[in-house]
Amino acid sequence: MTTLSDDTISELIYTTHSHPVQPFDGDSLFAMLHNILNHAIPFVDSLVLGTSSSSENLQEKAYNLNFNPPLCTLKQLSNEMTCKDPDEDTPHKTVPILATLSSYSWDVKLLLTLAAFALDYGDFWLLAQLQSSNQYAKTVGS
Repeated sequence: MTTLSDDTISELIYTTHSHPVQPFDGDSLFAMLHNILNHAIPFVDSLVLGTSSSSENLQEKAYNLNFNPPLCTLKQLSNEMTCKDPDEDTPHKTVPILATLSSYSWDVKLLLTLAAFALDYGDFWLLAQLQSSNQYAKTVGS
């Protein structure tokens, strides 16, 4: 992949994008991500920096209550991203991720990828939070 030209890499990426695009409520997913990450960031800051912070005054974004995020797709993406060794071929290994998302628009691809990252991020920090008070969490985190 490192020996390919930018045009060749772009062509590989564009071949994973099919038409017509599957309809998707990207606004609701974005609002959910916004709400989750806005609550997680103060907690992470307090845990890492040793400061006290609160998420009480954060404004929640409204989303469609009937929205069901594609959890299987998010888990698949999460697995694809976390189970890749960071090496020279890593960019080439992202093509299957784009193929999984081929029927979505480019902005929804970005949102789904961010949501998959947030899924792992949330699991990690929940475990970190529980590890100090829960014996089972200590076992899992070790």
